[in-house]
Amino acid sequence: MLGYVKELGGGEDDQLGDSSTERVQGGMKVDKAVYTVPEIGQLLGISRNQAYEMARQGRIPTIKLGRRLLCPKAAVDRWLSEAGLGHENGQG
Repeated sequence: MLGYVKELGGGEDDQLGDSSTERVQGGMKVDKAVYTVPEIGQLLGISRNQAYEMARQGRIPTIKLGRRLLCPKAAVDRWLSEAGLGHENGQG
């Protein structure tokens, strides 16, 4: 199974964080290890078509799993943090 699994308990753990990175499956909280291209579009506030175009151009990090085009969460997080660093240094 992809992702990390945590049992739901009482208190703060009952609150799901960002629904785009976590989901409940069989009473367990699952952190997603990958996003779909449309999910990345939603996170970035761009259209599905624009997200697929950016993925095709290599501007969004993707992997191909069979016929599916997926975006590893770690690569997306790194990509976004590097993009932020570029703007702080006057690059980009």
